[in-house]
Amino acid sequence: MNQIIMKPIGIIHSPYKEREDIKGTPYIENISHGIFAIRSPHRPNHIGLSIVTIKSIQGKRIFFTEVDMLDGTPVLDVKPYVKYFDSKPKGNAGWLEKHFKGGKIPDNVILK
Repeated sequence: MNQIIMKPIGIIHSPYKEREDIKGTPYIENISHGIFAIRSPHRPNHIGLSIVTIKSIQGKRIFFTEVDMLDGTPVLDVKPYVKYFDSKPKGNAGWLEKHFKGGKIPDNVILK
């Protein structure tokens, strides 16, 4: 098999400095879940996927908010969010669905 070599186009600078266990407890409930079932920045492959809000672009630097990745995460690509392609109205969030039944938003959820 051929080796795949990825070259980052940048590096994330974040307050999250260290990786943690492969399991995690999401803020929305006090039950441990596998790391791939929650939106934790502590992932074993140190690569994340986030939809972010761009605050400014200064030269070759992009400043954004609403990211949940560890400091030093390689940036492999940047794409615009296009609601016609990226929104999945029929998608579901698995175990999280029970917390949002009937359009209810739990008290400890912060939406911007």
